Amino acid sequence: RSRWLSDWTNERPAHVDRDLVVLQLGVAETEFPYVRSGAHVRTYLVNGFTGLSEVRLNGVTAIGRSPARGVQIDIALRRFRIDPERDFVLLVSGSGQAGDLESLARAWLSLRYWGFQHENLGLLNGNIAADLAENERSASVLVPPIDGARRVPSLERDHFSLLASVGDVREAVEEERTILDVRSVEAFEGTALSKSATDETCLAGVPLCTALYGGKIPGALHLPIDELLEDDGVRLLPLDEIDLALDSVDLGADSEVIVYDDEGNRSAIAAFTFLAVAGVPARGYASSFV
Repeated sequence: RSRWLSDWTNERPAHVDRDLVVLQLGVAETEFPYVRSGAHVRTYLVNGFTGLSEVRLNGVTAIGRSPARGVQIDIALRRFRIDPERDFVLLVSGSGQAGDLESLARAWLSLRYWGFQHENLGLLNGNIAADLAENERSASVLVPPIDGARRVPSLERDHFSLLASVGDVREAVEEERTILDVRSVEAFEGTALSKSATDETCLAGVPLCTALYGGKIPGALHLPIDELLEDDGVRLLPLDEIDLALDSVDLGADSEVIVYDDEGNRSAIAAFTFLAVAGVPARGYASSFV
């Protein structure tokens, strides 16, 4: 990471022939520190990554988060002058607040969903304030150029299969394929209902809605997302500890695992961990239990 920031031209991955584009999670342009921009290193602020994931709308309810629509990814490509095949995009958090890892993982999945290759996409496991040296930080970011030439239709591939549908899950249940629940023990056992902070169908004056029922998808295994995180809850465990956690669950010999939670936040972290860190094929079933 430090080698990339200090000498990107010579230290960049062999398959990348252009820039390191850093998209940094933040809530205001006065918040810092930021990753320092330099020769072929461009840092931009993306407020909450709101454009890289969206509320899930099925025509009746609007709950949780799922990959953004293609038009939102088009806006990001143009706004930050990103070439998905020539640049490397690094998603980072400035201060490591609760919920940042969920936002970063959702943004990673959105870009993968619309065609970014794994080799051109990364996520900082940590935060700028704690993990970067002073000479790697800055109090300002670049102004987005808004002149990118690439668009989603020009990408040669997509990864729509990363998002499982209700039909996919039903088929997995019928065929007894691996489905993994990453909610709390109480939610998994049906003794607590999951609250929704983003349900737009709540009655007036009710800040949080809840699921109408508890329990789990039939046949689902259980691994709370906390088992994959450091004690602070804002960064992933080292790979060897993640492997141990996965070994504690009999995932079987299936070609892929479907992961779910309630609103798509913890399952985004799990899907990212499986796909990008542990090398386990996985699909996310977003917003499945509210």
